Amino acid sequence: MVWNLSFFSVAETAALGEALRAFVMRSRKAVDRLLAGEGSSYTRTKWLLFISSHGPLRSTDLADAFGLAPRTVTEAIDALERDGLVRRDPDPKDRRAKRISITP
Repeated sequence: MVWNLSFFSVAETAALGEALRAFVMRSRKAVDRLLAGEGSSYTRTKWLLFISSHGPLRSTDLADAFGLAPRTVTEAIDALERDGLVRRDPDPKDRRAKRISITP
């Protein structure tokens, strides 16, 4: 979606952008506080929802989807696997790869 903000001055557009960024950051911190009580976080929940909705997928799929380095994805999946939330299974199409899925 592209919004036409031409009726705002450059300063107003910058101020609006900063206000939106601050709102997102405050909201994310509030969600993290709520989820911490459940042993989770915004990021962890976002990963689990993505894996759940897209079925078993490879770590490269996650790296592409979230714009992250492969090492970052590996570390995140390691943590989720350690907590028993995901599992890695062999990829039937590529014996070198693993497919990540949500555990029951």
